[in-house]
Amino acid sequence: MEDITNFSEQLVKRDPQPIDLAKRAIIIIGTCTLSAALIMGGLFFVNFLFILWMLAAGVVFLGFKLYTKTFVEYEYIITGNELDIDKIVAQSKRERLITLKISKFSKLLPSEEFEIKEDDDATVVLAYGEDCEDWCAEAEHDNIGKVRLCFSPNLRTLLTLNQYLPARVRLDLKEDDTEE
Repeated sequence: MEDITNFSEQLVKRDPQPIDLAKRAIIIIGTCTLSAALIMGGLFFVNFLFILWMLAAGVVFLGFKLYTKTFVEYEYIITGNELDIDKIVAQSKRERLITLKISKFSKLLPSEEFEIKEDDDATVVLAYGEDCEDWCAEAEHDNIGKVRLCFSPNLRTLLTLNQYLPARVRLDLKEDDTEE
């Protein structure tokens, strides 16, 4: 049995979205086309051979950097009563999406059980991952107001989160569930 403390981290990879796949295809095609044109231009304009080939190398480098930016991960960090959600792009750039007080959650349900009202004016934060069941939560944020969070916590994250949830929202979880 694993000791549940007041700290938990979970890293989840985002499923590639259709727009990500389209961006990747455009980047690959554009990089190949432009770099090939620069290399061929260097063969025709021999005086500018070195410059055009260096530009082609720069285009390949830029294409690689743009391609890696289509890979997104989310990190859920629970420290005490706070849930931080960070967005990590290309495993290098980290951006804090939101910090929520767990004690201010008013709902936490699996996404298929979560009901959304038509006239709801909540700020929505999407941080879904690949490997775990999707959950939705509603909470009150000090600056933003009502927030709806949709994310993919594993059992460890849910157990840690459950310690700080208000009694009316608390989940009926067991440590020996087969998820993780």
